Amino acid sequence: MAKTAVDTSVLVAALLAWHEAHPPAFAALTAAAEEDELLLPISSLIECYSVLTRLPAAHRLSPSDAAGLLESALRETGRVVGLRAGATWGFLAAAVREGVRGGATYDRRILAEAHAAGAERLLTLNGSDFRRFALDSLEVVVPGEAAR
Repeated sequence: MAKTAVDTSVLVAALLAWHEAHPPAFAALTAAAEEDELLLPISSLIECYSVLTRLPAAHRLSPSDAAGLLESALRETGRVVGLRAGATWGFLAAAVREGVRGGATYDRRILAEAHAAGAERLLTLNGSDFRRFALDSLEVVVPGEAAR
């Protein structure tokens, strides 16, 4: 069984029916949950919660609604994965070697969590943000985008 990890961008779009990327994100997330082992990087879940609770007022979810949505939609369909505490210093050293800085640090962390769990693919709506790290063992897939 293939292992597919998911980035925040796909989670947000898949969970919010009004989101412009909802149809391809929802279809990709559903397919991964049904056909693969769905891996949920801790960093993606936490960032998704953050996004859901800071959306513009018309769409913003309360903390309890955001947490409830994440749990009801994902708890039974995916496996939460993350880096072990002992991997922190190695992760930071790799970030320095790769010249990772700012917000890209969080993208790199999601990749590291997915890679550590044995993911073969990462679903994201931000392909270029992740492809620049060139982890050959992990395919970056953008739902709705032609295969690269």
